Amino acid sequence: DLATAYNNLGTSHDGLGQYEEAIAAHGKALAIRLSLLGPTHPEVAASYSNLGSAHVGTEDYDKALVQHRKALAICLQSVGPDHPSVAAIHNNLGNVHSRKGEHEKAIEQYRKCLAIELKALGPEHPDLATTYNNVGAMHLKQREYALAIEQYLKCLAIEQRRSAPTTWTSP
Repeated sequence: DLATAYNNLGTSHDGLGQYEEAIAAHGKALAIRLSLLGPTHPEVAASYSNLGSAHVGTEDYDKALVQHRKALAICLQSVGPDHPSVAAIHNNLGNVHSRKGEHEKAIEQYRKCLAIELKALGPEHPDLATTYNNVGAMHLKQREYALAIEQYLKCLAIEQRRSAPTTWTSP
């Protein structure tokens, strides 16, 4: 419970843009989880991932990459390569590479995320829309407009299906 409290505190600080406080709180959550759960537990991976996200806020992208890679290694070992948690970490890695201006590396991570999401969640899941959008954004930054449009259209199709009005019939 103490680790969860620190984790939630860190997430709240992160949401307020108080990244140093977020890093401190997530670090405490990580230390507790490591001592209680061991180095290969999925909650330890979550703490590393949260630390990575907080480091993005401080624009320390190299530290963010280190933390997300630790999370990825744990998740690959503990939940397997096709788990949605692994997809989320690939997405986080893509976001860091995007911030660093490393568009090809970002696309590579987003595509790994997308492959897992398609397999684990199915082609209509809302998370896919976000990933298609991320891939599209990288192609747009590289001025690969046709590729960007292709990804944005996939994102749009999912979003349109999600927001389509449902037909109600009376009993």
